[in-house]
Amino acid sequence: MLASFSALAGRAFPADAHPGRLQGVEYPLVRIDGKVLQLSPGAVVYDQNNLSIVGGMLPQSASVYYRVDGQGQVRNIWILSPEEQASAPSR
Repeated sequence: MLASFSALAGRAFPADAHPGRLQGVEYPLVRIDGKVLQLSPGAVVYDQNNLSIVGGMLPQSASVYYRVDGQGQVRNIWILSPEEQASAPSR
């Protein structure tokens, strides 16, 4: 199912990435689905065009996929495009 999603969306998300709703940013803290999480020191954030952006440029609200590291800090965020949001499977 993930393979079909990535084929439609044009980019693949790791199996351990979680869907969520970014609801606020006060760098280096982010609120995803009501939980306040910290960005890891080496966090990489990808915009809707799959270009990396600095954490301080995160929008205040967006649909995302995200990954956390072993310490519970966010290590990757992918901001979803409207097409990805429409075709995203519920996980």
